[in-house]
Amino acid sequence: MSGRESARDENAFWVQYIAERNGECQLDDYSADVWRALRGLWNHYRLCRSASILEVGPGWGNYSFRLVEAFDRFAVADLAPVILDYIAEQCSRRGTRRVVTHECTLESLPFENEFDAVLAVNCFYRCESLQEAATQASRAARDLVVFGITSGPIRDDVARVAAVVTHEPKREPYTWRNLLDAAHSAGFRPQVLSVPLVRRYTYATIEEATTAVKNRFRSWEESSTVDVASLIKPAYTHTSDGFSLEHGFEMGLVHWSTTFS
Repeated sequence: MSGRESARDENAFWVQYIAERNGECQLDDYSADVWRALRGLWNHYRLCRSASILEVGPGWGNYSFRLVEAFDRFAVADLAPVILDYIAEQCSRRGTRRVVTHECTLESLPFENEFDAVLAVNCFYRCESLQEAATQASRAARDLVVFGITSGPIRDDVARVAAVVTHEPKREPYTWRNLLDAAHSAGFRPQVLSVPLVRRYTYATIEEATTAVKNRFRSWEESSTVDVASLIKPAYTHTSDGFSLEHGFEMGLVHWSTTFS
């Protein structure tokens, strides 16, 4: 797939994603725990409020709206124009200052020592070379790069179905270990901070949960022969809100100083 096709696909995905949520994407609950860990890193590397921060691949803004309030100079970069517009519009609606946007990828950042720090979280699925991503982010940052990615065991309900079907559930192509290796290969001395997380999934009915589980698979040829509802129901707690499941995972924050290679 060419870079232009990748950008078009990414933008189309986010256009639909934002439209389905009527232009209001809910921040992930776990992002508050990750933000506390990030604040610890800012303090460790002595980044003050006047620092300039570039966030690459902001998604629906789990960290963007906190970053724009925490630092005087904040910019975002993404290959999808709709995401840049969304972040800028949401920051404006929240009464924060104007956000500078850049349409580019993590592997093609057109900056050299322009920011004090570069942050990229869960945006590596379209990267062809993590080493190149680490190199370009380090070239753009004067002091610090933080690459974050969630990983861990698959959800219990998905695992129960995966055990009896022939096709694999969707998985992220990388883990924080891949990010760590990429930074090492780029000539830096990265460290990793692991943040344990828990996410609760709640569905009104078991049928709604079944649909969600099927969507975790890339294809579903066996849908007519596998009783998914019966397989996943023991994984859930039935409450007044519906069917709930807690899933434990982690955020690996791979970080390194760009002044010591």
